[in-house]
Amino acid sequence: MAEVILKLSQPNKLSGEIKADKIVLPAVKGDLTVLPRRAPLSLLLRNGQVKLLDQDNRITCRYFVQGGVADVAEDVCQVTSPRIVLSDEMTREAARQRLEAAVMPEDRDYYQMMIDEFDLFEKSK
Repeated sequence: MAEVILKLSQPNKLSGEIKADKIVLPAVKGDLTVLPRRAPLSLLLRNGQVKLLDQDNRITCRYFVQGGVADVAEDVCQVTSPRIVLSDEMTREAARQRLEAAVMPEDRDYYQMMIDEFDLFEKSK
């Protein structure tokens, strides 16, 4: 099966490049799944998770993004966001500490979203 390449970048920083069978993006108007050979598009992202899926729709990797934009063309999905954190590198407690220290409303919203996602993930187990 063909793959899609996810390129992650933050202002002045390229975070990485990963291959996946499918990518789920937290678009402003609802989640959108990017498949290989998808028509080109650009869209705004909300705070949420970019999820990489395998052929059986199992999540193989997740990233927390703080809004941003996504551009898809020729099996490449470029995500640009002010903040990108690999979910395996964040804990609920660390997100709680960052929430308490956050000054800007958009930062508080971002860390609260992380906590909500951790809570939801725990409930689904």
